[in-house]
Amino acid sequence: MIDVTRVLGSLQADTEPASIFQPITAGTRVGMIDDDPVAMRALSYQLQDVDMTPVEISLAGSPSLDDVLAKLQDNGCAAAVCDHRLRGGGHAQFDGAQLVCQANLSVGLPCILLSSWTAEDEATSIRRWRHGIPKVLSKRGRSPQDLIDALTVTRIEMAGERPLERRPFSTAVEIAELSYEAECQTAHVYVPAWDPDIPVVVPLDLFPIDVSQMPSEEVLGSFFIGKVNYYAREAGELFFRDLRISTLPPADWLPA
Repeated sequence: MIDVTRVLGSLQADTEPASIFQPITAGTRVGMIDDDPVAMRALSYQLQDVDMTPVEISLAGSPSLDDVLAKLQDNGCAAAVCDHRLRGGGHAQFDGAQLVCQANLSVGLPCILLSSWTAEDEATSIRRWRHGIPKVLSKRGRSPQDLIDALTVTRIEMAGERPLERRPFSTAVEIAELSYEAECQTAHVYVPAWDPDIPVVVPLDLFPIDVSQMPSEEVLGSFFIGKVNYYAREAGELFFRDLRISTLPPADWLPA
């Protein structure tokens, strides 16, 4: 039987360049970015347990994102592990998710994201950069091997071998609700190609227009077209790219 909701998405995904994957090896210098010295020390022990060489990257002086990326390169780091909430206490003016995304996509340095607040942040400040973050690990209960596995998955994706659940396809996104209560203004949307019955939270700043300034009757029920990895297994793994306004589909676009 044909899966109609999948057909709604484009059959053309973003193309991925072919490349040879080089595995993480013993002795790899791994940069650590965290504003919590206790968490940094625990991470250092775990990296040493799997024969990695931990390198502490200081956030003293509230460096810019570019400064931190430069420190990783200057210290000979071939990979990195970064905490998400770095803004506390004025340590940084960016979130860890942004740094991880830039390290992976712009610098070509495999980087994974750690967070103690995944449930709270995955739909907002993490989702904003999720297209460049193959793996997010909880700070609680992870093992040293989890770190190596996540870095390996990240390097494989950077080499062009992106798994199906991480490939973005063009598809429809419907706005069902707007929320202005949290620090991050969000929309609850439906992605029929992923699951037509489960709403997904998306930051409003991912949309090409300021929908917060539009009358609700014009926004609710409106459709956008964008690149979404709708083969993702969980809502927290979804990312949204290149959203643009779409015309309203016909009433019979899905079977009853």
